[in-house]
Amino acid sequence: MRRLPFLLSAALLAAGLSFDAPAVRAQVACRTANCANAATPPTACQQRAVPRRLAITVASFSYTPDAPRIEPGDCVLWDASGGVHSAAADSCPDDGVNSCTSPSPPTCKWDTGNISAPPSASVDAVCSYDAVAFPGNTSWGFYCRQHDNPSHTGFPGMAGTLRVTPLIVLSVGRSGATANLSWTGGDGQFKVEIAANDRTFQTGRSTTNPTGGASGTSYADAVAPPAGTARFYLVRNRQTNET
Repeated sequence: MRRLPFLLSAALLAAGLSFDAPAVRAQVACRTANCANAATPPTACQQRAVPRRLAITVASFSYTPDAPRIEPGDCVLWDASGGVHSAAADSCPDDGVNSCTSPSPPTCKWDTGNISAPPSASVDAVCSYDAVAFPGNTSWGFYCRQHDNPSHTGFPGMAGTLRVTPLIVLSVGRSGATANLSWTGGDGQFKVEIAANDRTFQTGRSTTNPTGGASGTSYADAVAPPAGTARFYLVRNRQTNET
């Protein structure tokens, strides 16, 4: 995804189960190199705009969303809000005991290791999906080692499909005080993120649909930032659990 800046009035517009120490060691051993503790995420996932790190909640024996949509190079926060779970690619073999006890083999595309709900929130995992290993227009099945298997014949709801869409390329133009956004790529359903004075989109952030609804490929923002301030834009894939 690309944010393109332009000048306006001297302003820049731019676009709950704990586990013991042995379990923690097992989680670290099983986790793949592209997945790290949420408190210290992979380097590629640091200092990125918040919308570029999709949060997937694992609770009540289900993933939300269970059919996530990301772009090449995006990151995912796998957040367990109840019990102990994991998110392992279907290429990761089940060890037969519904746990994570040994390093993942090279064929394993990603494995979060065991993640659990607060008060051990730091064991949540952030995984990076680089454009080489996870190119656009590909899909990847995943499952929970604790409750399912690569064939998805275990606990209902403890599996899903990660869709890596084509890259969304954003263009920004101006008509008077109005910023006109248009884009290509993605998966056909979108959300527009707008933030004031924060390129990380952590503060002053709002989310809206494109012009004409989620399937639109344009958006007009008539809000002109005061001189010396900025508005940042980011277009992302709409998730299946969003309205």
